[in-house]
Amino acid sequence: MPINIVCHGILSRTVRDTAAFYTAAEKYFLNPELTEIGLVKHPGKQRLRIALITNAPYFSPDNYSSVTHVIQAGKVCEGLGHKVEEIPFPFQTQVMDDFFIYWAALAFSFHHFGKKIAGNTIDKKKFEKFTLELSHYYRKNILKTPFVIRRLRKFTQQYEEFFDRYDIFLSLTASNFAPKLGYLSTELDFDIAFQRH
Repeated sequence: MPINIVCHGILSRTVRDTAAFYTAAEKYFLNPELTEIGLVKHPGKQRLRIALITNAPYFSPDNYSSVTHVIQAGKVCEGLGHKVEEIPFPFQTQVMDDFFIYWAALAFSFHHFGKKIAGNTIDKKKFEKFTLELSHYYRKNILKTPFVIRRLRKFTQQYEEFFDRYDIFLSLTASNFAPKLGYLSTELDFDIAFQRH
């Protein structure tokens, strides 16, 4: 893949849950480039540099109560001795649009070359409507690919440099409240689904 968008982690409700996940995952695979975490039983002694961000792109004004919770979490971290610094969103908003085109490129690749990529397990008849329309969306934007990849690679570098200054990125997980069932249905018209994603 020209851009590495794989995440070595999970979305969990607590730090304890995340620690348990890594403990279990390391029994199956230990990344040779990372230090083994092991079973985390007690708070760490190292004080962390935390970037607190409350103005993420596409943030919904209806979600201000969530911002309050993020700020409160920052205060708890400060109370534990960590250094918390509130900063504006440090990246270009363009990265969100670029990611969507890149995501569409992956759908296009599996739509047209799925069997070459993953073998005969790919059945086009089982593709969801959204995946197919995402593939069509990429076809319309295919000429943007070199620029998208160049900007995303630049973003990757900026993201890595960000963590030279901070240990943790503390922000909203989502731009709005959890939607009701069906809000992100794969059967929606593409334009509606595009806006909701």
